[in-house]
Formats: sequence, C-alpha cells, structure tokens
Amino acid sequence: MKVTLLLVSILLFYINNAHSAESAARCPTKYPIDDQTMSLMKRHNVIVVGELHGTRESPEFFLEVACNIGRFGGEQTLVGLELGDSEVSTARDAGRKTDASEILKVLQGSKFWTNALDGKTSESYFQLIHDIDKLTGGSFALVGFDRRVTGMESFGETSADFLTKYAQGLQAEGGSKKAVKIILLTGNAHLAQDDQNNSIVNSLSKKGFAVLPIDLVPAGGAAWNCVDGKCGVHQVRNSCASPEHTTNAKEFQEKRGILSYCVGNVSASLPEMGILSSAR
Repeated sequence: MKVTLLLVSILLFYINNAHSAESAARCPTKYPIDDQTMSLMKRHNVIVVGELHGTRESPEFFLEVACNIGRFGGEQTLVGLELGDSEVSTARDAGRKTDASEILKVLQGSKFWTNALDGKTSESYFQLIHDIDKLTGGSFALVGFDRRVTGMESFGETSADFLTKYAQGLQAEGGSKKAVKIILLTGNAHLAQDDQNNSIVNSLSKKGFAVLPIDLVPAGGAAWNCVDGKCGVHQVRNSCASPEHTTNAKEFQEKRGILSYCVGNVSASLPEMGILSSAR
C-alpha cells in the first residue's frame, strides 16, 4: 500500500511539473496570426516590426512574435529593441528590484529613462524588456541595437553593421550552421525600403538578409508620444485597410513592399518614470 501511494505521489509530481513547464513555455495568444503570414515570417531570417511609439499593443504583439518565431526550427534568436545597450541594462537592473522606490532610484540614474520623451520610455516598453528575458523554450538574446552617439550617424547603417556582427558572433559561439533569426522592434519610419540611411530595412537588405518588414497599423485609439513638440496622450486615427488582427499577406506576396498588420484599437502607455513618480 505504501509503495503504491509513493508511486502515485511521484507520478503526480511529474505531471504537475510537466504542466507547470508547459504553462511557462506557452506564448501569449492575444494577436492571431494566419498561416500565410506565419509562413512568411518563417521564410525570412530578419523580421522588423515597425510601431507607433507609446502604445501598449505594439510591445504585446512584438513579444508574441518573438516567442512564437524564436521557438521554430531550433534557431538562435536575436531580439533587438531601438535602444542603446545602457538603456537595456538599466531597465534590467531596475527590474530586479521589488520596491517601486528602488526601481525609480535605478531609473533616475539614466538620462534616457529620465529625460527621453518618446514611447520607448513607456511602461509597456519597460515591461517588454523583462518579458523577453523570461522567454523559455528557445535560445534568446536581447540587445539594444541603436548605436547612434551624436544622433547625426546613419541609423540604418550603424544598426545593420552592429546586428550583423552580433548575429555572426552568436552563430559562431553556438557552433550552429543555421543562421541566427533576428527579430527587431523599431519606429515605423525606419521601415522604408527606398535607399535612405534612416531605414534599417534597406540597410539589412543590402547586406543580403531576407527582411520581412511588418507595419503595425492602429484602428484608432490613443498613444503617449510627442507630436509637433507637444508630448502627452494623443488620439490616433484609424489607418487599417484590413479587418482587425489580420494582414495584407496576399497583397504583400504579389507586390512585396511592407506587410501591414491591423493591431486593432490602441491604448496609450505612459512613461515608466512618470508612473513611478506619481505613485510615491
């Protein structure tokens, strides 16, 4: 009898652990992606998601893409955000704190997190960094790929040079013959495919990467960002040409260009520093 109870206990232990591991590895499913679009994502070794800064929905969508694509085919996955290394490191350090006042103290040591008035300092962007670090079921590396120092440098070229070298280093370190999958989140102004130095899509394509640009299109709502020098919550017009949570995949395959995804109605995500400061 005792042996039977012991075996049952052991069996339940493994079942519960397996269920916990499965739950931890499960990707979010708020934004459905059709099979045709998923196939496009898998066929390109670089995915560049262009967002309207300052919403909750863009980081959520990006996390789902990174989670799902990063587990396909056993590739190493390089996840990049339009930040510098120090901004990512600061957010990570702050995220290790449990008290809001301690988090605030860490962020106050960063000029970017304190003074940058755009959606990249939002609560949702801050949370995205920690959510990416928690991804399991694949080999993920998170970096800030914005290498500009003075702001006068070519965003596209400097970013593409850095990402190429970083990906090659990851591949060599892992000893894999498969190319590293690169998934990036940036402002949608950097998706342009014409020959301009502000486009990361153009610069990566010139280096021989198969790049899939995805423009997240809002169906209305609000975003916290700066417009004409005024920073705060701004209303966003409906720019979706397709139904909510769908893409123009068929049109994209026929004409190439930029794949658009109607992310639905968006909501503003305020700066992390402002939220923490007001909570004191």
